[in-house]
Amino acid sequence: MSSPGTFFGLEIARRGLAAHQKSLEVTGHNIANANTPGYSRQEAVHTAGIPYPAPGAGSGTSPGQLGSGVEISEIRRIRNEYLDTQVRDSTSAQSYWESKTEIMDQIESIFPEPDGRGIQEVMLNFFSDWQDLNNSPQDDGIKAAVVESGKELARLFRDTREQLDNVSESIIGDGSGEIFKGKLFDQVSRVKELSAQLTNLNESIVRVKQEGRQPNDLLDKRDMLVNELSEFGPIKVTAGSDGGIKVTMFDDALTLVEPGRELIDIKVTASGSDITLETTMDNASTQTITLSDITEASNGSLVGTVSAWQNNNSFMTELDALANELGEQVNSAYDPHVSLGLPLNFFVNLSSDPLDGTNGGAGNIFVETTIKNSPAQLDGTQALNVARLRNKTFTDIGDSTFENFYQGFIATLGSKTKSAQNMSENQQAILDQITSLQQSASGVSLDEELSRMIQFQYGYQASARVMNVMDSLLDTLINRML
Repeated sequence: MSSPGTFFGLEIARRGLAAHQKSLEVTGHNIANANTPGYSRQEAVHTAGIPYPAPGAGSGTSPGQLGSGVEISEIRRIRNEYLDTQVRDSTSAQSYWESKTEIMDQIESIFPEPDGRGIQEVMLNFFSDWQDLNNSPQDDGIKAAVVESGKELARLFRDTREQLDNVSESIIGDGSGEIFKGKLFDQVSRVKELSAQLTNLNESIVRVKQEGRQPNDLLDKRDMLVNELSEFGPIKVTAGSDGGIKVTMFDDALTLVEPGRELIDIKVTASGSDITLETTMDNASTQTITLSDITEASNGSLVGTVSAWQNNNSFMTELDALANELGEQVNSAYDPHVSLGLPLNFFVNLSSDPLDGTNGGAGNIFVETTIKNSPAQLDGTQALNVARLRNKTFTDIGDSTFENFYQGFIATLGSKTKSAQNMSENQQAILDQITSLQQSASGVSLDEELSRMIQFQYGYQASARVMNVMDSLLDTLINRML
């Protein structure tokens, strides 16, 4: 076998110096980004160079080959795709409960039960005052107390309904047609921003790949944006051979990112009890999904927000039913004789029409104006009929008394809120565990990096020593042989 050349040893040493220097640079990059969110540990992959002579038809039959040193074949980014998928799925589930819990906490705070002076206490006092009036039908002071407790009860109904309306408005704005404000709009706007950023990153990554380089830091940034996008709904990521990715949401129902295409618009629309999400790509194709029809509790903050909005609607409906039934039954029980010339109804709506169970609601219940301004106009002889309503059951509120219906209402609210809080905490614990596993695979360990730094430092020093020895040998060969 012929010799590879006089300076072959110097070339091997040079390659060793270059490889270990590059490895030290990569290690330094890891250490510098140890606390950078979304950063993935990188590794310089050492590969033995092509031996001499290289295998081939003309390489001869002489035994053995001589190694040519080391090369850096790639700067590898350490990721676990299975854990990445698990983190995204867990993020969607946790975000669903977190978003729902935030709204449910707001709703629960509206009802100061049982510690504050809420509807239940005022409602019981209202019927208790009617009982007192039955004992002294002509007492103007007790009549005034009945009117005041009625006014307070009506005001509590109205204030509570208004606050529930405010919760709804904070979610979907005025709730008619395309939504342009509120929490849901903010979430959808962020989805659009993330999709645009991912589309731009896709293009950059594909270009770098085409140039034969590894865009590790761009890939980290893209993964971080994908993780944030998963907060809003369950996503599926499909990688292309050119380095680009396609991102879809809700079981491929909506396409958000696709190489060579651009998301033109994404909008959310409210129509009655339906909330729909629509995307439009640059080829004018549209995709639509009804968020209010999704019942699985693992579908991101968009569905969590809509689910809480639906709960709020149910609470408003039940509160309206209680106010309507109470107003209708009190008016029916309060029945002064027409010949007395007294007001015939106790509760009316804003238009002064008597509540009949359908035309009021918790946000539209008032004490009749004449009685409110002149409590003495109240017919005390009807007090017993009204007082007895406290213990009666009514079909329109589930064959329940007013008190029991309201207690059940509060119990349901508390149960749903507590359940959301517990699930949010559980999902956060699961997400933390999976994220920890992901970090153990992709995150930077300073102890490990320092060990590698010492290893590469010694490798660099050893390669430098080889170069010194080879230089000495060549000096002897060239300058000292006679």
